[in-house]
Amino acid sequence: MAQRRGTINPVAGVDAPETMQRATIPVESQIDREALRRRAYKLYEHRGGEHGHDWADWFQAERELRAQRMPPRQRNG
Repeated sequence: MAQRRGTINPVAGVDAPETMQRATIPVESQIDREALRRRAYKLYEHRGGEHGHDWADWFQAERELRAQRMPPRQRNG
């Protein structure tokens, strides 16, 4: 049986058919990974270094950094 070729879906982490196109994010809207890492670590420290909240810290940091990048008129509504 022939193996189906595709691309890795970055969200689900699974093989996606060739017919599905990968979503592209403009470079200027991408978050700096180092800034994201630093902010998530600050959240961890602020909580007193309590383990087990790494994903929550990461997503919170991502939300905060994305909100900072939005134009002011979009932040409030």
